[in-house]
Amino acid sequence: MESLCAANSTFAVDLLRKLCEKKSGQNVFFSPFSISSALSMVLLGSRGSTEAQISKVGQNKVIGCLQWADNFPAFAA
Repeated sequence: MESLCAANSTFAVDLLRKLCEKKSGQNVFFSPFSISSALSMVLLGSRGSTEAQISKVGQNKVIGCLQWADNFPAFAA
């Protein structure tokens, strides 16, 4: 569970940095949990280059699908 929280936190901070670079001086609102959840669900059904590209988005910080699915109820609580 700790690795899932750490990976999601790292993903959230990295994404926030990127969004702030693009929207300098503006308010930024997003849900890292929703984005990482959606990416994980898409990753479950992907293969080949699509799977590699989605995995690269999190720079290998997004937890594997099975670990995500196993920990989702505790993470969402």
